Amino acid sequence: MKRLVLPLIILIVALGIWLYVNKQEEQKVSGSVTRDFLNLDCEKVNRIVISSPVENLTLIKQAEKWFIQDAIPKLADFDAVNRVLHHACTLSVGGVYSNNPEMQQNLMVSDDEGTKVSFYEGEVLLSSVIIGKPTPGYANAYLRQAGSNDVYVVPALFSFAFNMTRGQWMDKFLVRTTIDSVASLDFFYPDKSLSIKRKPVEGEEGPEWAVYEKGLDKGFDALSSRVFPLLQQAATLRAMDMVTEADTGKIDFEPLGIKLIVNLLDGTSDTVEFAQIPPGDMPKRYYARKPDALDTFVVPNMVFEIFTRDVEDLAVPR
Repeated sequence: MKRLVLPLIILIVALGIWLYVNKQEEQKVSGSVTRDFLNLDCEKVNRIVISSPVENLTLIKQAEKWFIQDAIPKLADFDAVNRVLHHACTLSVGGVYSNNPEMQQNLMVSDDEGTKVSFYEGEVLLSSVIIGKPTPGYANAYLRQAGSNDVYVVPALFSFAFNMTRGQWMDKFLVRTTIDSVASLDFFYPDKSLSIKRKPVEGEEGPEWAVYEKGLDKGFDALSSRVFPLLQQAATLRAMDMVTEADTGKIDFEPLGIKLIVNLLDGTSDTVEFAQIPPGDMPKRYYARKPDALDTFVVPNMVFEIFTRDVEDLAVPR
């Protein structure tokens, strides 16, 4: 019993110190609050330059879309960019944590360390900050405006938001539309092909969809409730990740496993190609790509489960 007393006392003291440090941080954050600290207008920001230990990249807004600047610009996740931009434009800080220049390197907010984020309108620099290391409690992080010695404590979420990898910034929607705008889905498999088409129903009740297999002139009516999960998945097809080095040697698009064409009522279409699955294999990661893009994505397992289900299951019960 006595052997447990000393470790218990040490644990209680350590916990007390941790709570005290966190309390001090909270006081720094909740002191005299300065709202809209960066004085940014989100509507004016159309370029964000991020230099961090994780990634160096530039986000550019063009025609209401965000792109990752590259030799071939890549579409960025619009919602993710706008979300972190909103955090920047509404950032509030408490009292000054430190204005000692000698502390900057220790807090990783010096000009040579941390993550530097600069916001531009065209070529005009609107604001620039350096996000440093997490505070001891990891609930917050240190931040300094470029050109100032004042260091503040901000929520850790602000730090996490601007320390994403290039893959995390990328738009992962392979298809992004609405079910109501879909005219038909064309599926091409190694051994067959089929189409699920919207039926013109005017002023009468009846099946909205019909399934046609290649080589057969007559299709069969499909039950809308059974077609809906497939439509929903195809209309909002989103990858969960980008491929990594660990995926090397596991991806084979020759021949294709599945080719999906989502045809819209306005006459446009989206095409997605899925890598083949070796016979008898049940991989943990499935791969897909857009034919006109160089990037390969990892898609959820349920995509294949839905897209490879027995087409007869869609039929209206007799």
